[in-house]
Amino acid sequence: MSISGWPQQLAVLLDPLARAAGLEAVAGGVNLGDEDSYRIPDASLHQRSSGGTYVSSAALVVEIRSPGDDTEIPFYAERGVEEVLIVDPRKRQVEWLGLRPDGGYERIAGSRLIEAGPDTMAHKLDWPG
Repeated sequence: MSISGWPQQLAVLLDPLARAAGLEAVAGGVNLGDEDSYRIPDASLHQRSSGGTYVSSAALVVEIRSPGDDTEIPFYAERGVEEVLIVDPRKRQVEWLGLRPDGGYERIAGSRLIEAGPDTMAHKLDWPG
């Protein structure tokens, strides 16, 4: 699978888990932030009522590492994104970060939002050959 197909694959995997938690999975196309400063994560989970051109935050964002990629972890923390899922297809690694009370992130063994974690997600992904 090419890198370009990863957001859709992750959205499909996350969708039933998100629905069970009362969240909505979105593959790309979300401007997280505001008109003057925003990022477009590869996929994300949101409260069902969030919508519009820009959303102020998300429950979870997914970032897929690619060559020269610079994941915007501090940007997401400033906006109160509860969890960040980082997928590195070249290394076949999944990292899950949870927002700490002090505003930084720490690695977590399982999501606090949905029934998943880095190990279970890594086993479900269709890694490139």
